[in-house]
Amino acid sequence: MPRVHHKIALITGSARGIGATTARLLAQEGATVIITDILDEEGEALAASIGDSAVYYSLDACDEETWKGLAEMIRKKYGRLDILFNNAGIIGFGEGLGPQDPEQASLESWRYIHHVNLDSVFLGCKYGIGLMKGGQQGGSIVNMSSRSGLAWVFPLRQPMRQVRLRFVIIRKVLLCIVRKRSIIFVVILCIPGRFSPLFGIRCLAMMRKRAKRQ
Repeated sequence: MPRVHHKIALITGSARGIGATTARLLAQEGATVIITDILDEEGEALAASIGDSAVYYSLDACDEETWKGLAEMIRKKYGRLDILFNNAGIIGFGEGLGPQDPEQASLESWRYIHHVNLDSVFLGCKYGIGLMKGGQQGGSIVNMSSRSGLAWVFPLRQPMRQVRLRFVIIRKVLLCIVRKRSIIFVVILCIPGRFSPLFGIRCLAMMRKRAKRQ
């Protein structure tokens, strides 16, 4: 039997990259996958390519109103949530936010990166836990972090490093809360390797741009 047979899984930021690959794998292992993103065309195309075991929902992961709508849909259609993968997030380089080192970064970009990367995880956990309590066996929460939050790498990516470091604290807080309430949860902090496919593509584009300037 597939490992997540009949499980309901929600992935934020899953129209492409790691999120899309995770959606395909979960569907192959028997889960019903709710793909969410702000990239509607790519998300809908991904859900269609996976088939009946996937559905797309347009979600701005750092906007509470859209989370409320999504939570209501899941509650009415499925009655529970078993797996939550908080994957949505930005690095800061590819979004036109300017330099990301402590001296040159703007307060606006600092706040925006924290808003997107932290608020999305907070809201995901807030509504995810409520939906998981509707099931019989709790659930699993996976928060996508980065090795930048644990090791001194990419010093020019300071705002993102600060965010990812805070994920370690968020995980500890979540574990304390669910233990006190006797809820069966697995809270996982996912720390991928140095390069994801999208990060590699962005680095290549930046190098080409710099080469043209020279």
